[in-house]
Amino acid sequence: MNQYFSEELAQKVSRGLHESRMKGHCIGSVPFGYTKENNKMLTINENERKVLQRIFEDYASGKTILQISRDFEQEGLSNKGKKFIPETIRYILKREIYTGICKINGKEYNNIYPTIISKDLYDKVQKRMALTRYGCRKDNHEIFRIKDKLYCGHCNRKMYPFSTKSHNGNYLRYYKCISGRDNGCLTRITEKNFIEGIVDKFFKQQFTIQKNLDIITDLIYEENKKRTKSNNSLCCLKLDLHRVNTAIANIMTAIEKGIYTETTKSRLEELEKQRKELSEKLVIEESKVSYELTKSDIQNFFKVTMKEYPDKAIDLFLKFVKVYQDKIEIGLNYSINPNDTDYQPIKTYAFTETLEINRTFKGGTKRTKTLTYEVYSVI
Repeated sequence: MNQYFSEELAQKVSRGLHESRMKGHCIGSVPFGYTKENNKMLTINENERKVLQRIFEDYASGKTILQISRDFEQEGLSNKGKKFIPETIRYILKREIYTGICKINGKEYNNIYPTIISKDLYDKVQKRMALTRYGCRKDNHEIFRIKDKLYCGHCNRKMYPFSTKSHNGNYLRYYKCISGRDNGCLTRITEKNFIEGIVDKFFKQQFTIQKNLDIITDLIYEENKKRTKSNNSLCCLKLDLHRVNTAIANIMTAIEKGIYTETTKSRLEELEKQRKELSEKLVIEESKVSYELTKSDIQNFFKVTMKEYPDKAIDLFLKFVKVYQDKIEIGLNYSINPNDTDYQPIKTYAFTETLEINRTFKGGTKRTKTLTYEVYSVI
């Protein structure tokens, strides 16, 4: 893999980006399906287990996430008082903990979460999700690249991919608001190639035009520099190690003066053990920040990502796309003041894009329609 797209570099650049919001994914400190007992052990919540079992079985049997969400809404089933929106159901279906397996920092544990879903059912669900995660269908394989990040600007609900066949046999692929015009939504259906093309053009403008790239690079560089300096764990370990070394030096001074007792010996052994443990922890913490990003690293990372990994760029940098009747807002995963709760997003005009729609109806009637959108970046 290219040196500017290593996993280490990707993680470090991502730390400089503003963390995305969960969009309804969070289900509380205790995962849905479990209850925490007084001894802090997790047990299965029987009522919630039945809901989880149904979600996995319905999806594995062929139902879509949207269908499951609508079924639950009609039946009045809720997630601790909240609706089972599609994003929540998708999040649940991805959670391996329901099989009793929990992976933390590459290590696998099977004694934290009681098993609710069988491994076979979970694997079946993951296989189907892998085939449909971009909006693919068995008879119409097409990747919808911004499927999980496209929203209707009018009602703020997600826009989902749709494919249909015209009378002449051509496929029409587009994104459509889940609300629809019947519920008063004013947003038009949006052609897939058009909206995805706008995102690609926007990213090229943001990450390849040197003036824009310099601004983004400076923001990420400064943010990463602050995080490196404010590594509290590293500072505490250094301070603790300094105190232990000072204590050892004092005892050695006492020994040199002839003061040597069982207490002195025991204390010295204890301090030596502490020093060894702290030194090992310090090496681990220092390895996390031993390589500091340079501005050249950041810029090369963006350039190579845009050129060779455009879909990875969408995963890393794109927070959302909102489509209105006459404008499009593209939100990015970085912020000038990510920790400021009162910070107001900055909207900046990027460019104007025109879409010409040519349709031929049965009987030979032709109709041309021109739509104009102003595109804005949201930081």
